[in-house]
Amino acid sequence: MGLVTYYVQGTDLNRSEKFYHDLIGLDVVGRDLINEGGPNSTLALNTRHRVMLVEVDEVKPFRPNSSSIHHAWYLTPEQVDQAQMRMQAAGYEVGDNRAQFRAVGERSMDIFDPDGHLYQIQTFGAEASD
Repeated sequence: MGLVTYYVQGTDLNRSEKFYHDLIGLDVVGRDLINEGGPNSTLALNTRHRVMLVEVDEVKPFRPNSSSIHHAWYLTPEQVDQAQMRMQAAGYEVGDNRAQFRAVGERSMDIFDPDGHLYQIQTFGAEASD
């Protein structure tokens, strides 16, 4: 599988970078590494996924009649636990509105970034393979 990059617009690059690094746990690769129309920051998951944050004056929907785009990421159970604790400590509401439909060992949480983009962070614990 090749490199997968998510392009995410935000109105405050520092705030967005803090959210993705400090709360979700992505690694900051660097700033302004690409020739983009505005200030940008590249972050990395521990997979071949990258997040390209681009500062814009106004976040524009990616789909008609939508205020955000939905991404789903898989983390290890430990990473999910850590991210959930950091988000709750920072005052973010963390939930899973489909918990009753999850398979044994499957965990998921929904979170909105500061610009309203929806993320679903998922994991499978050891009990999922028993």
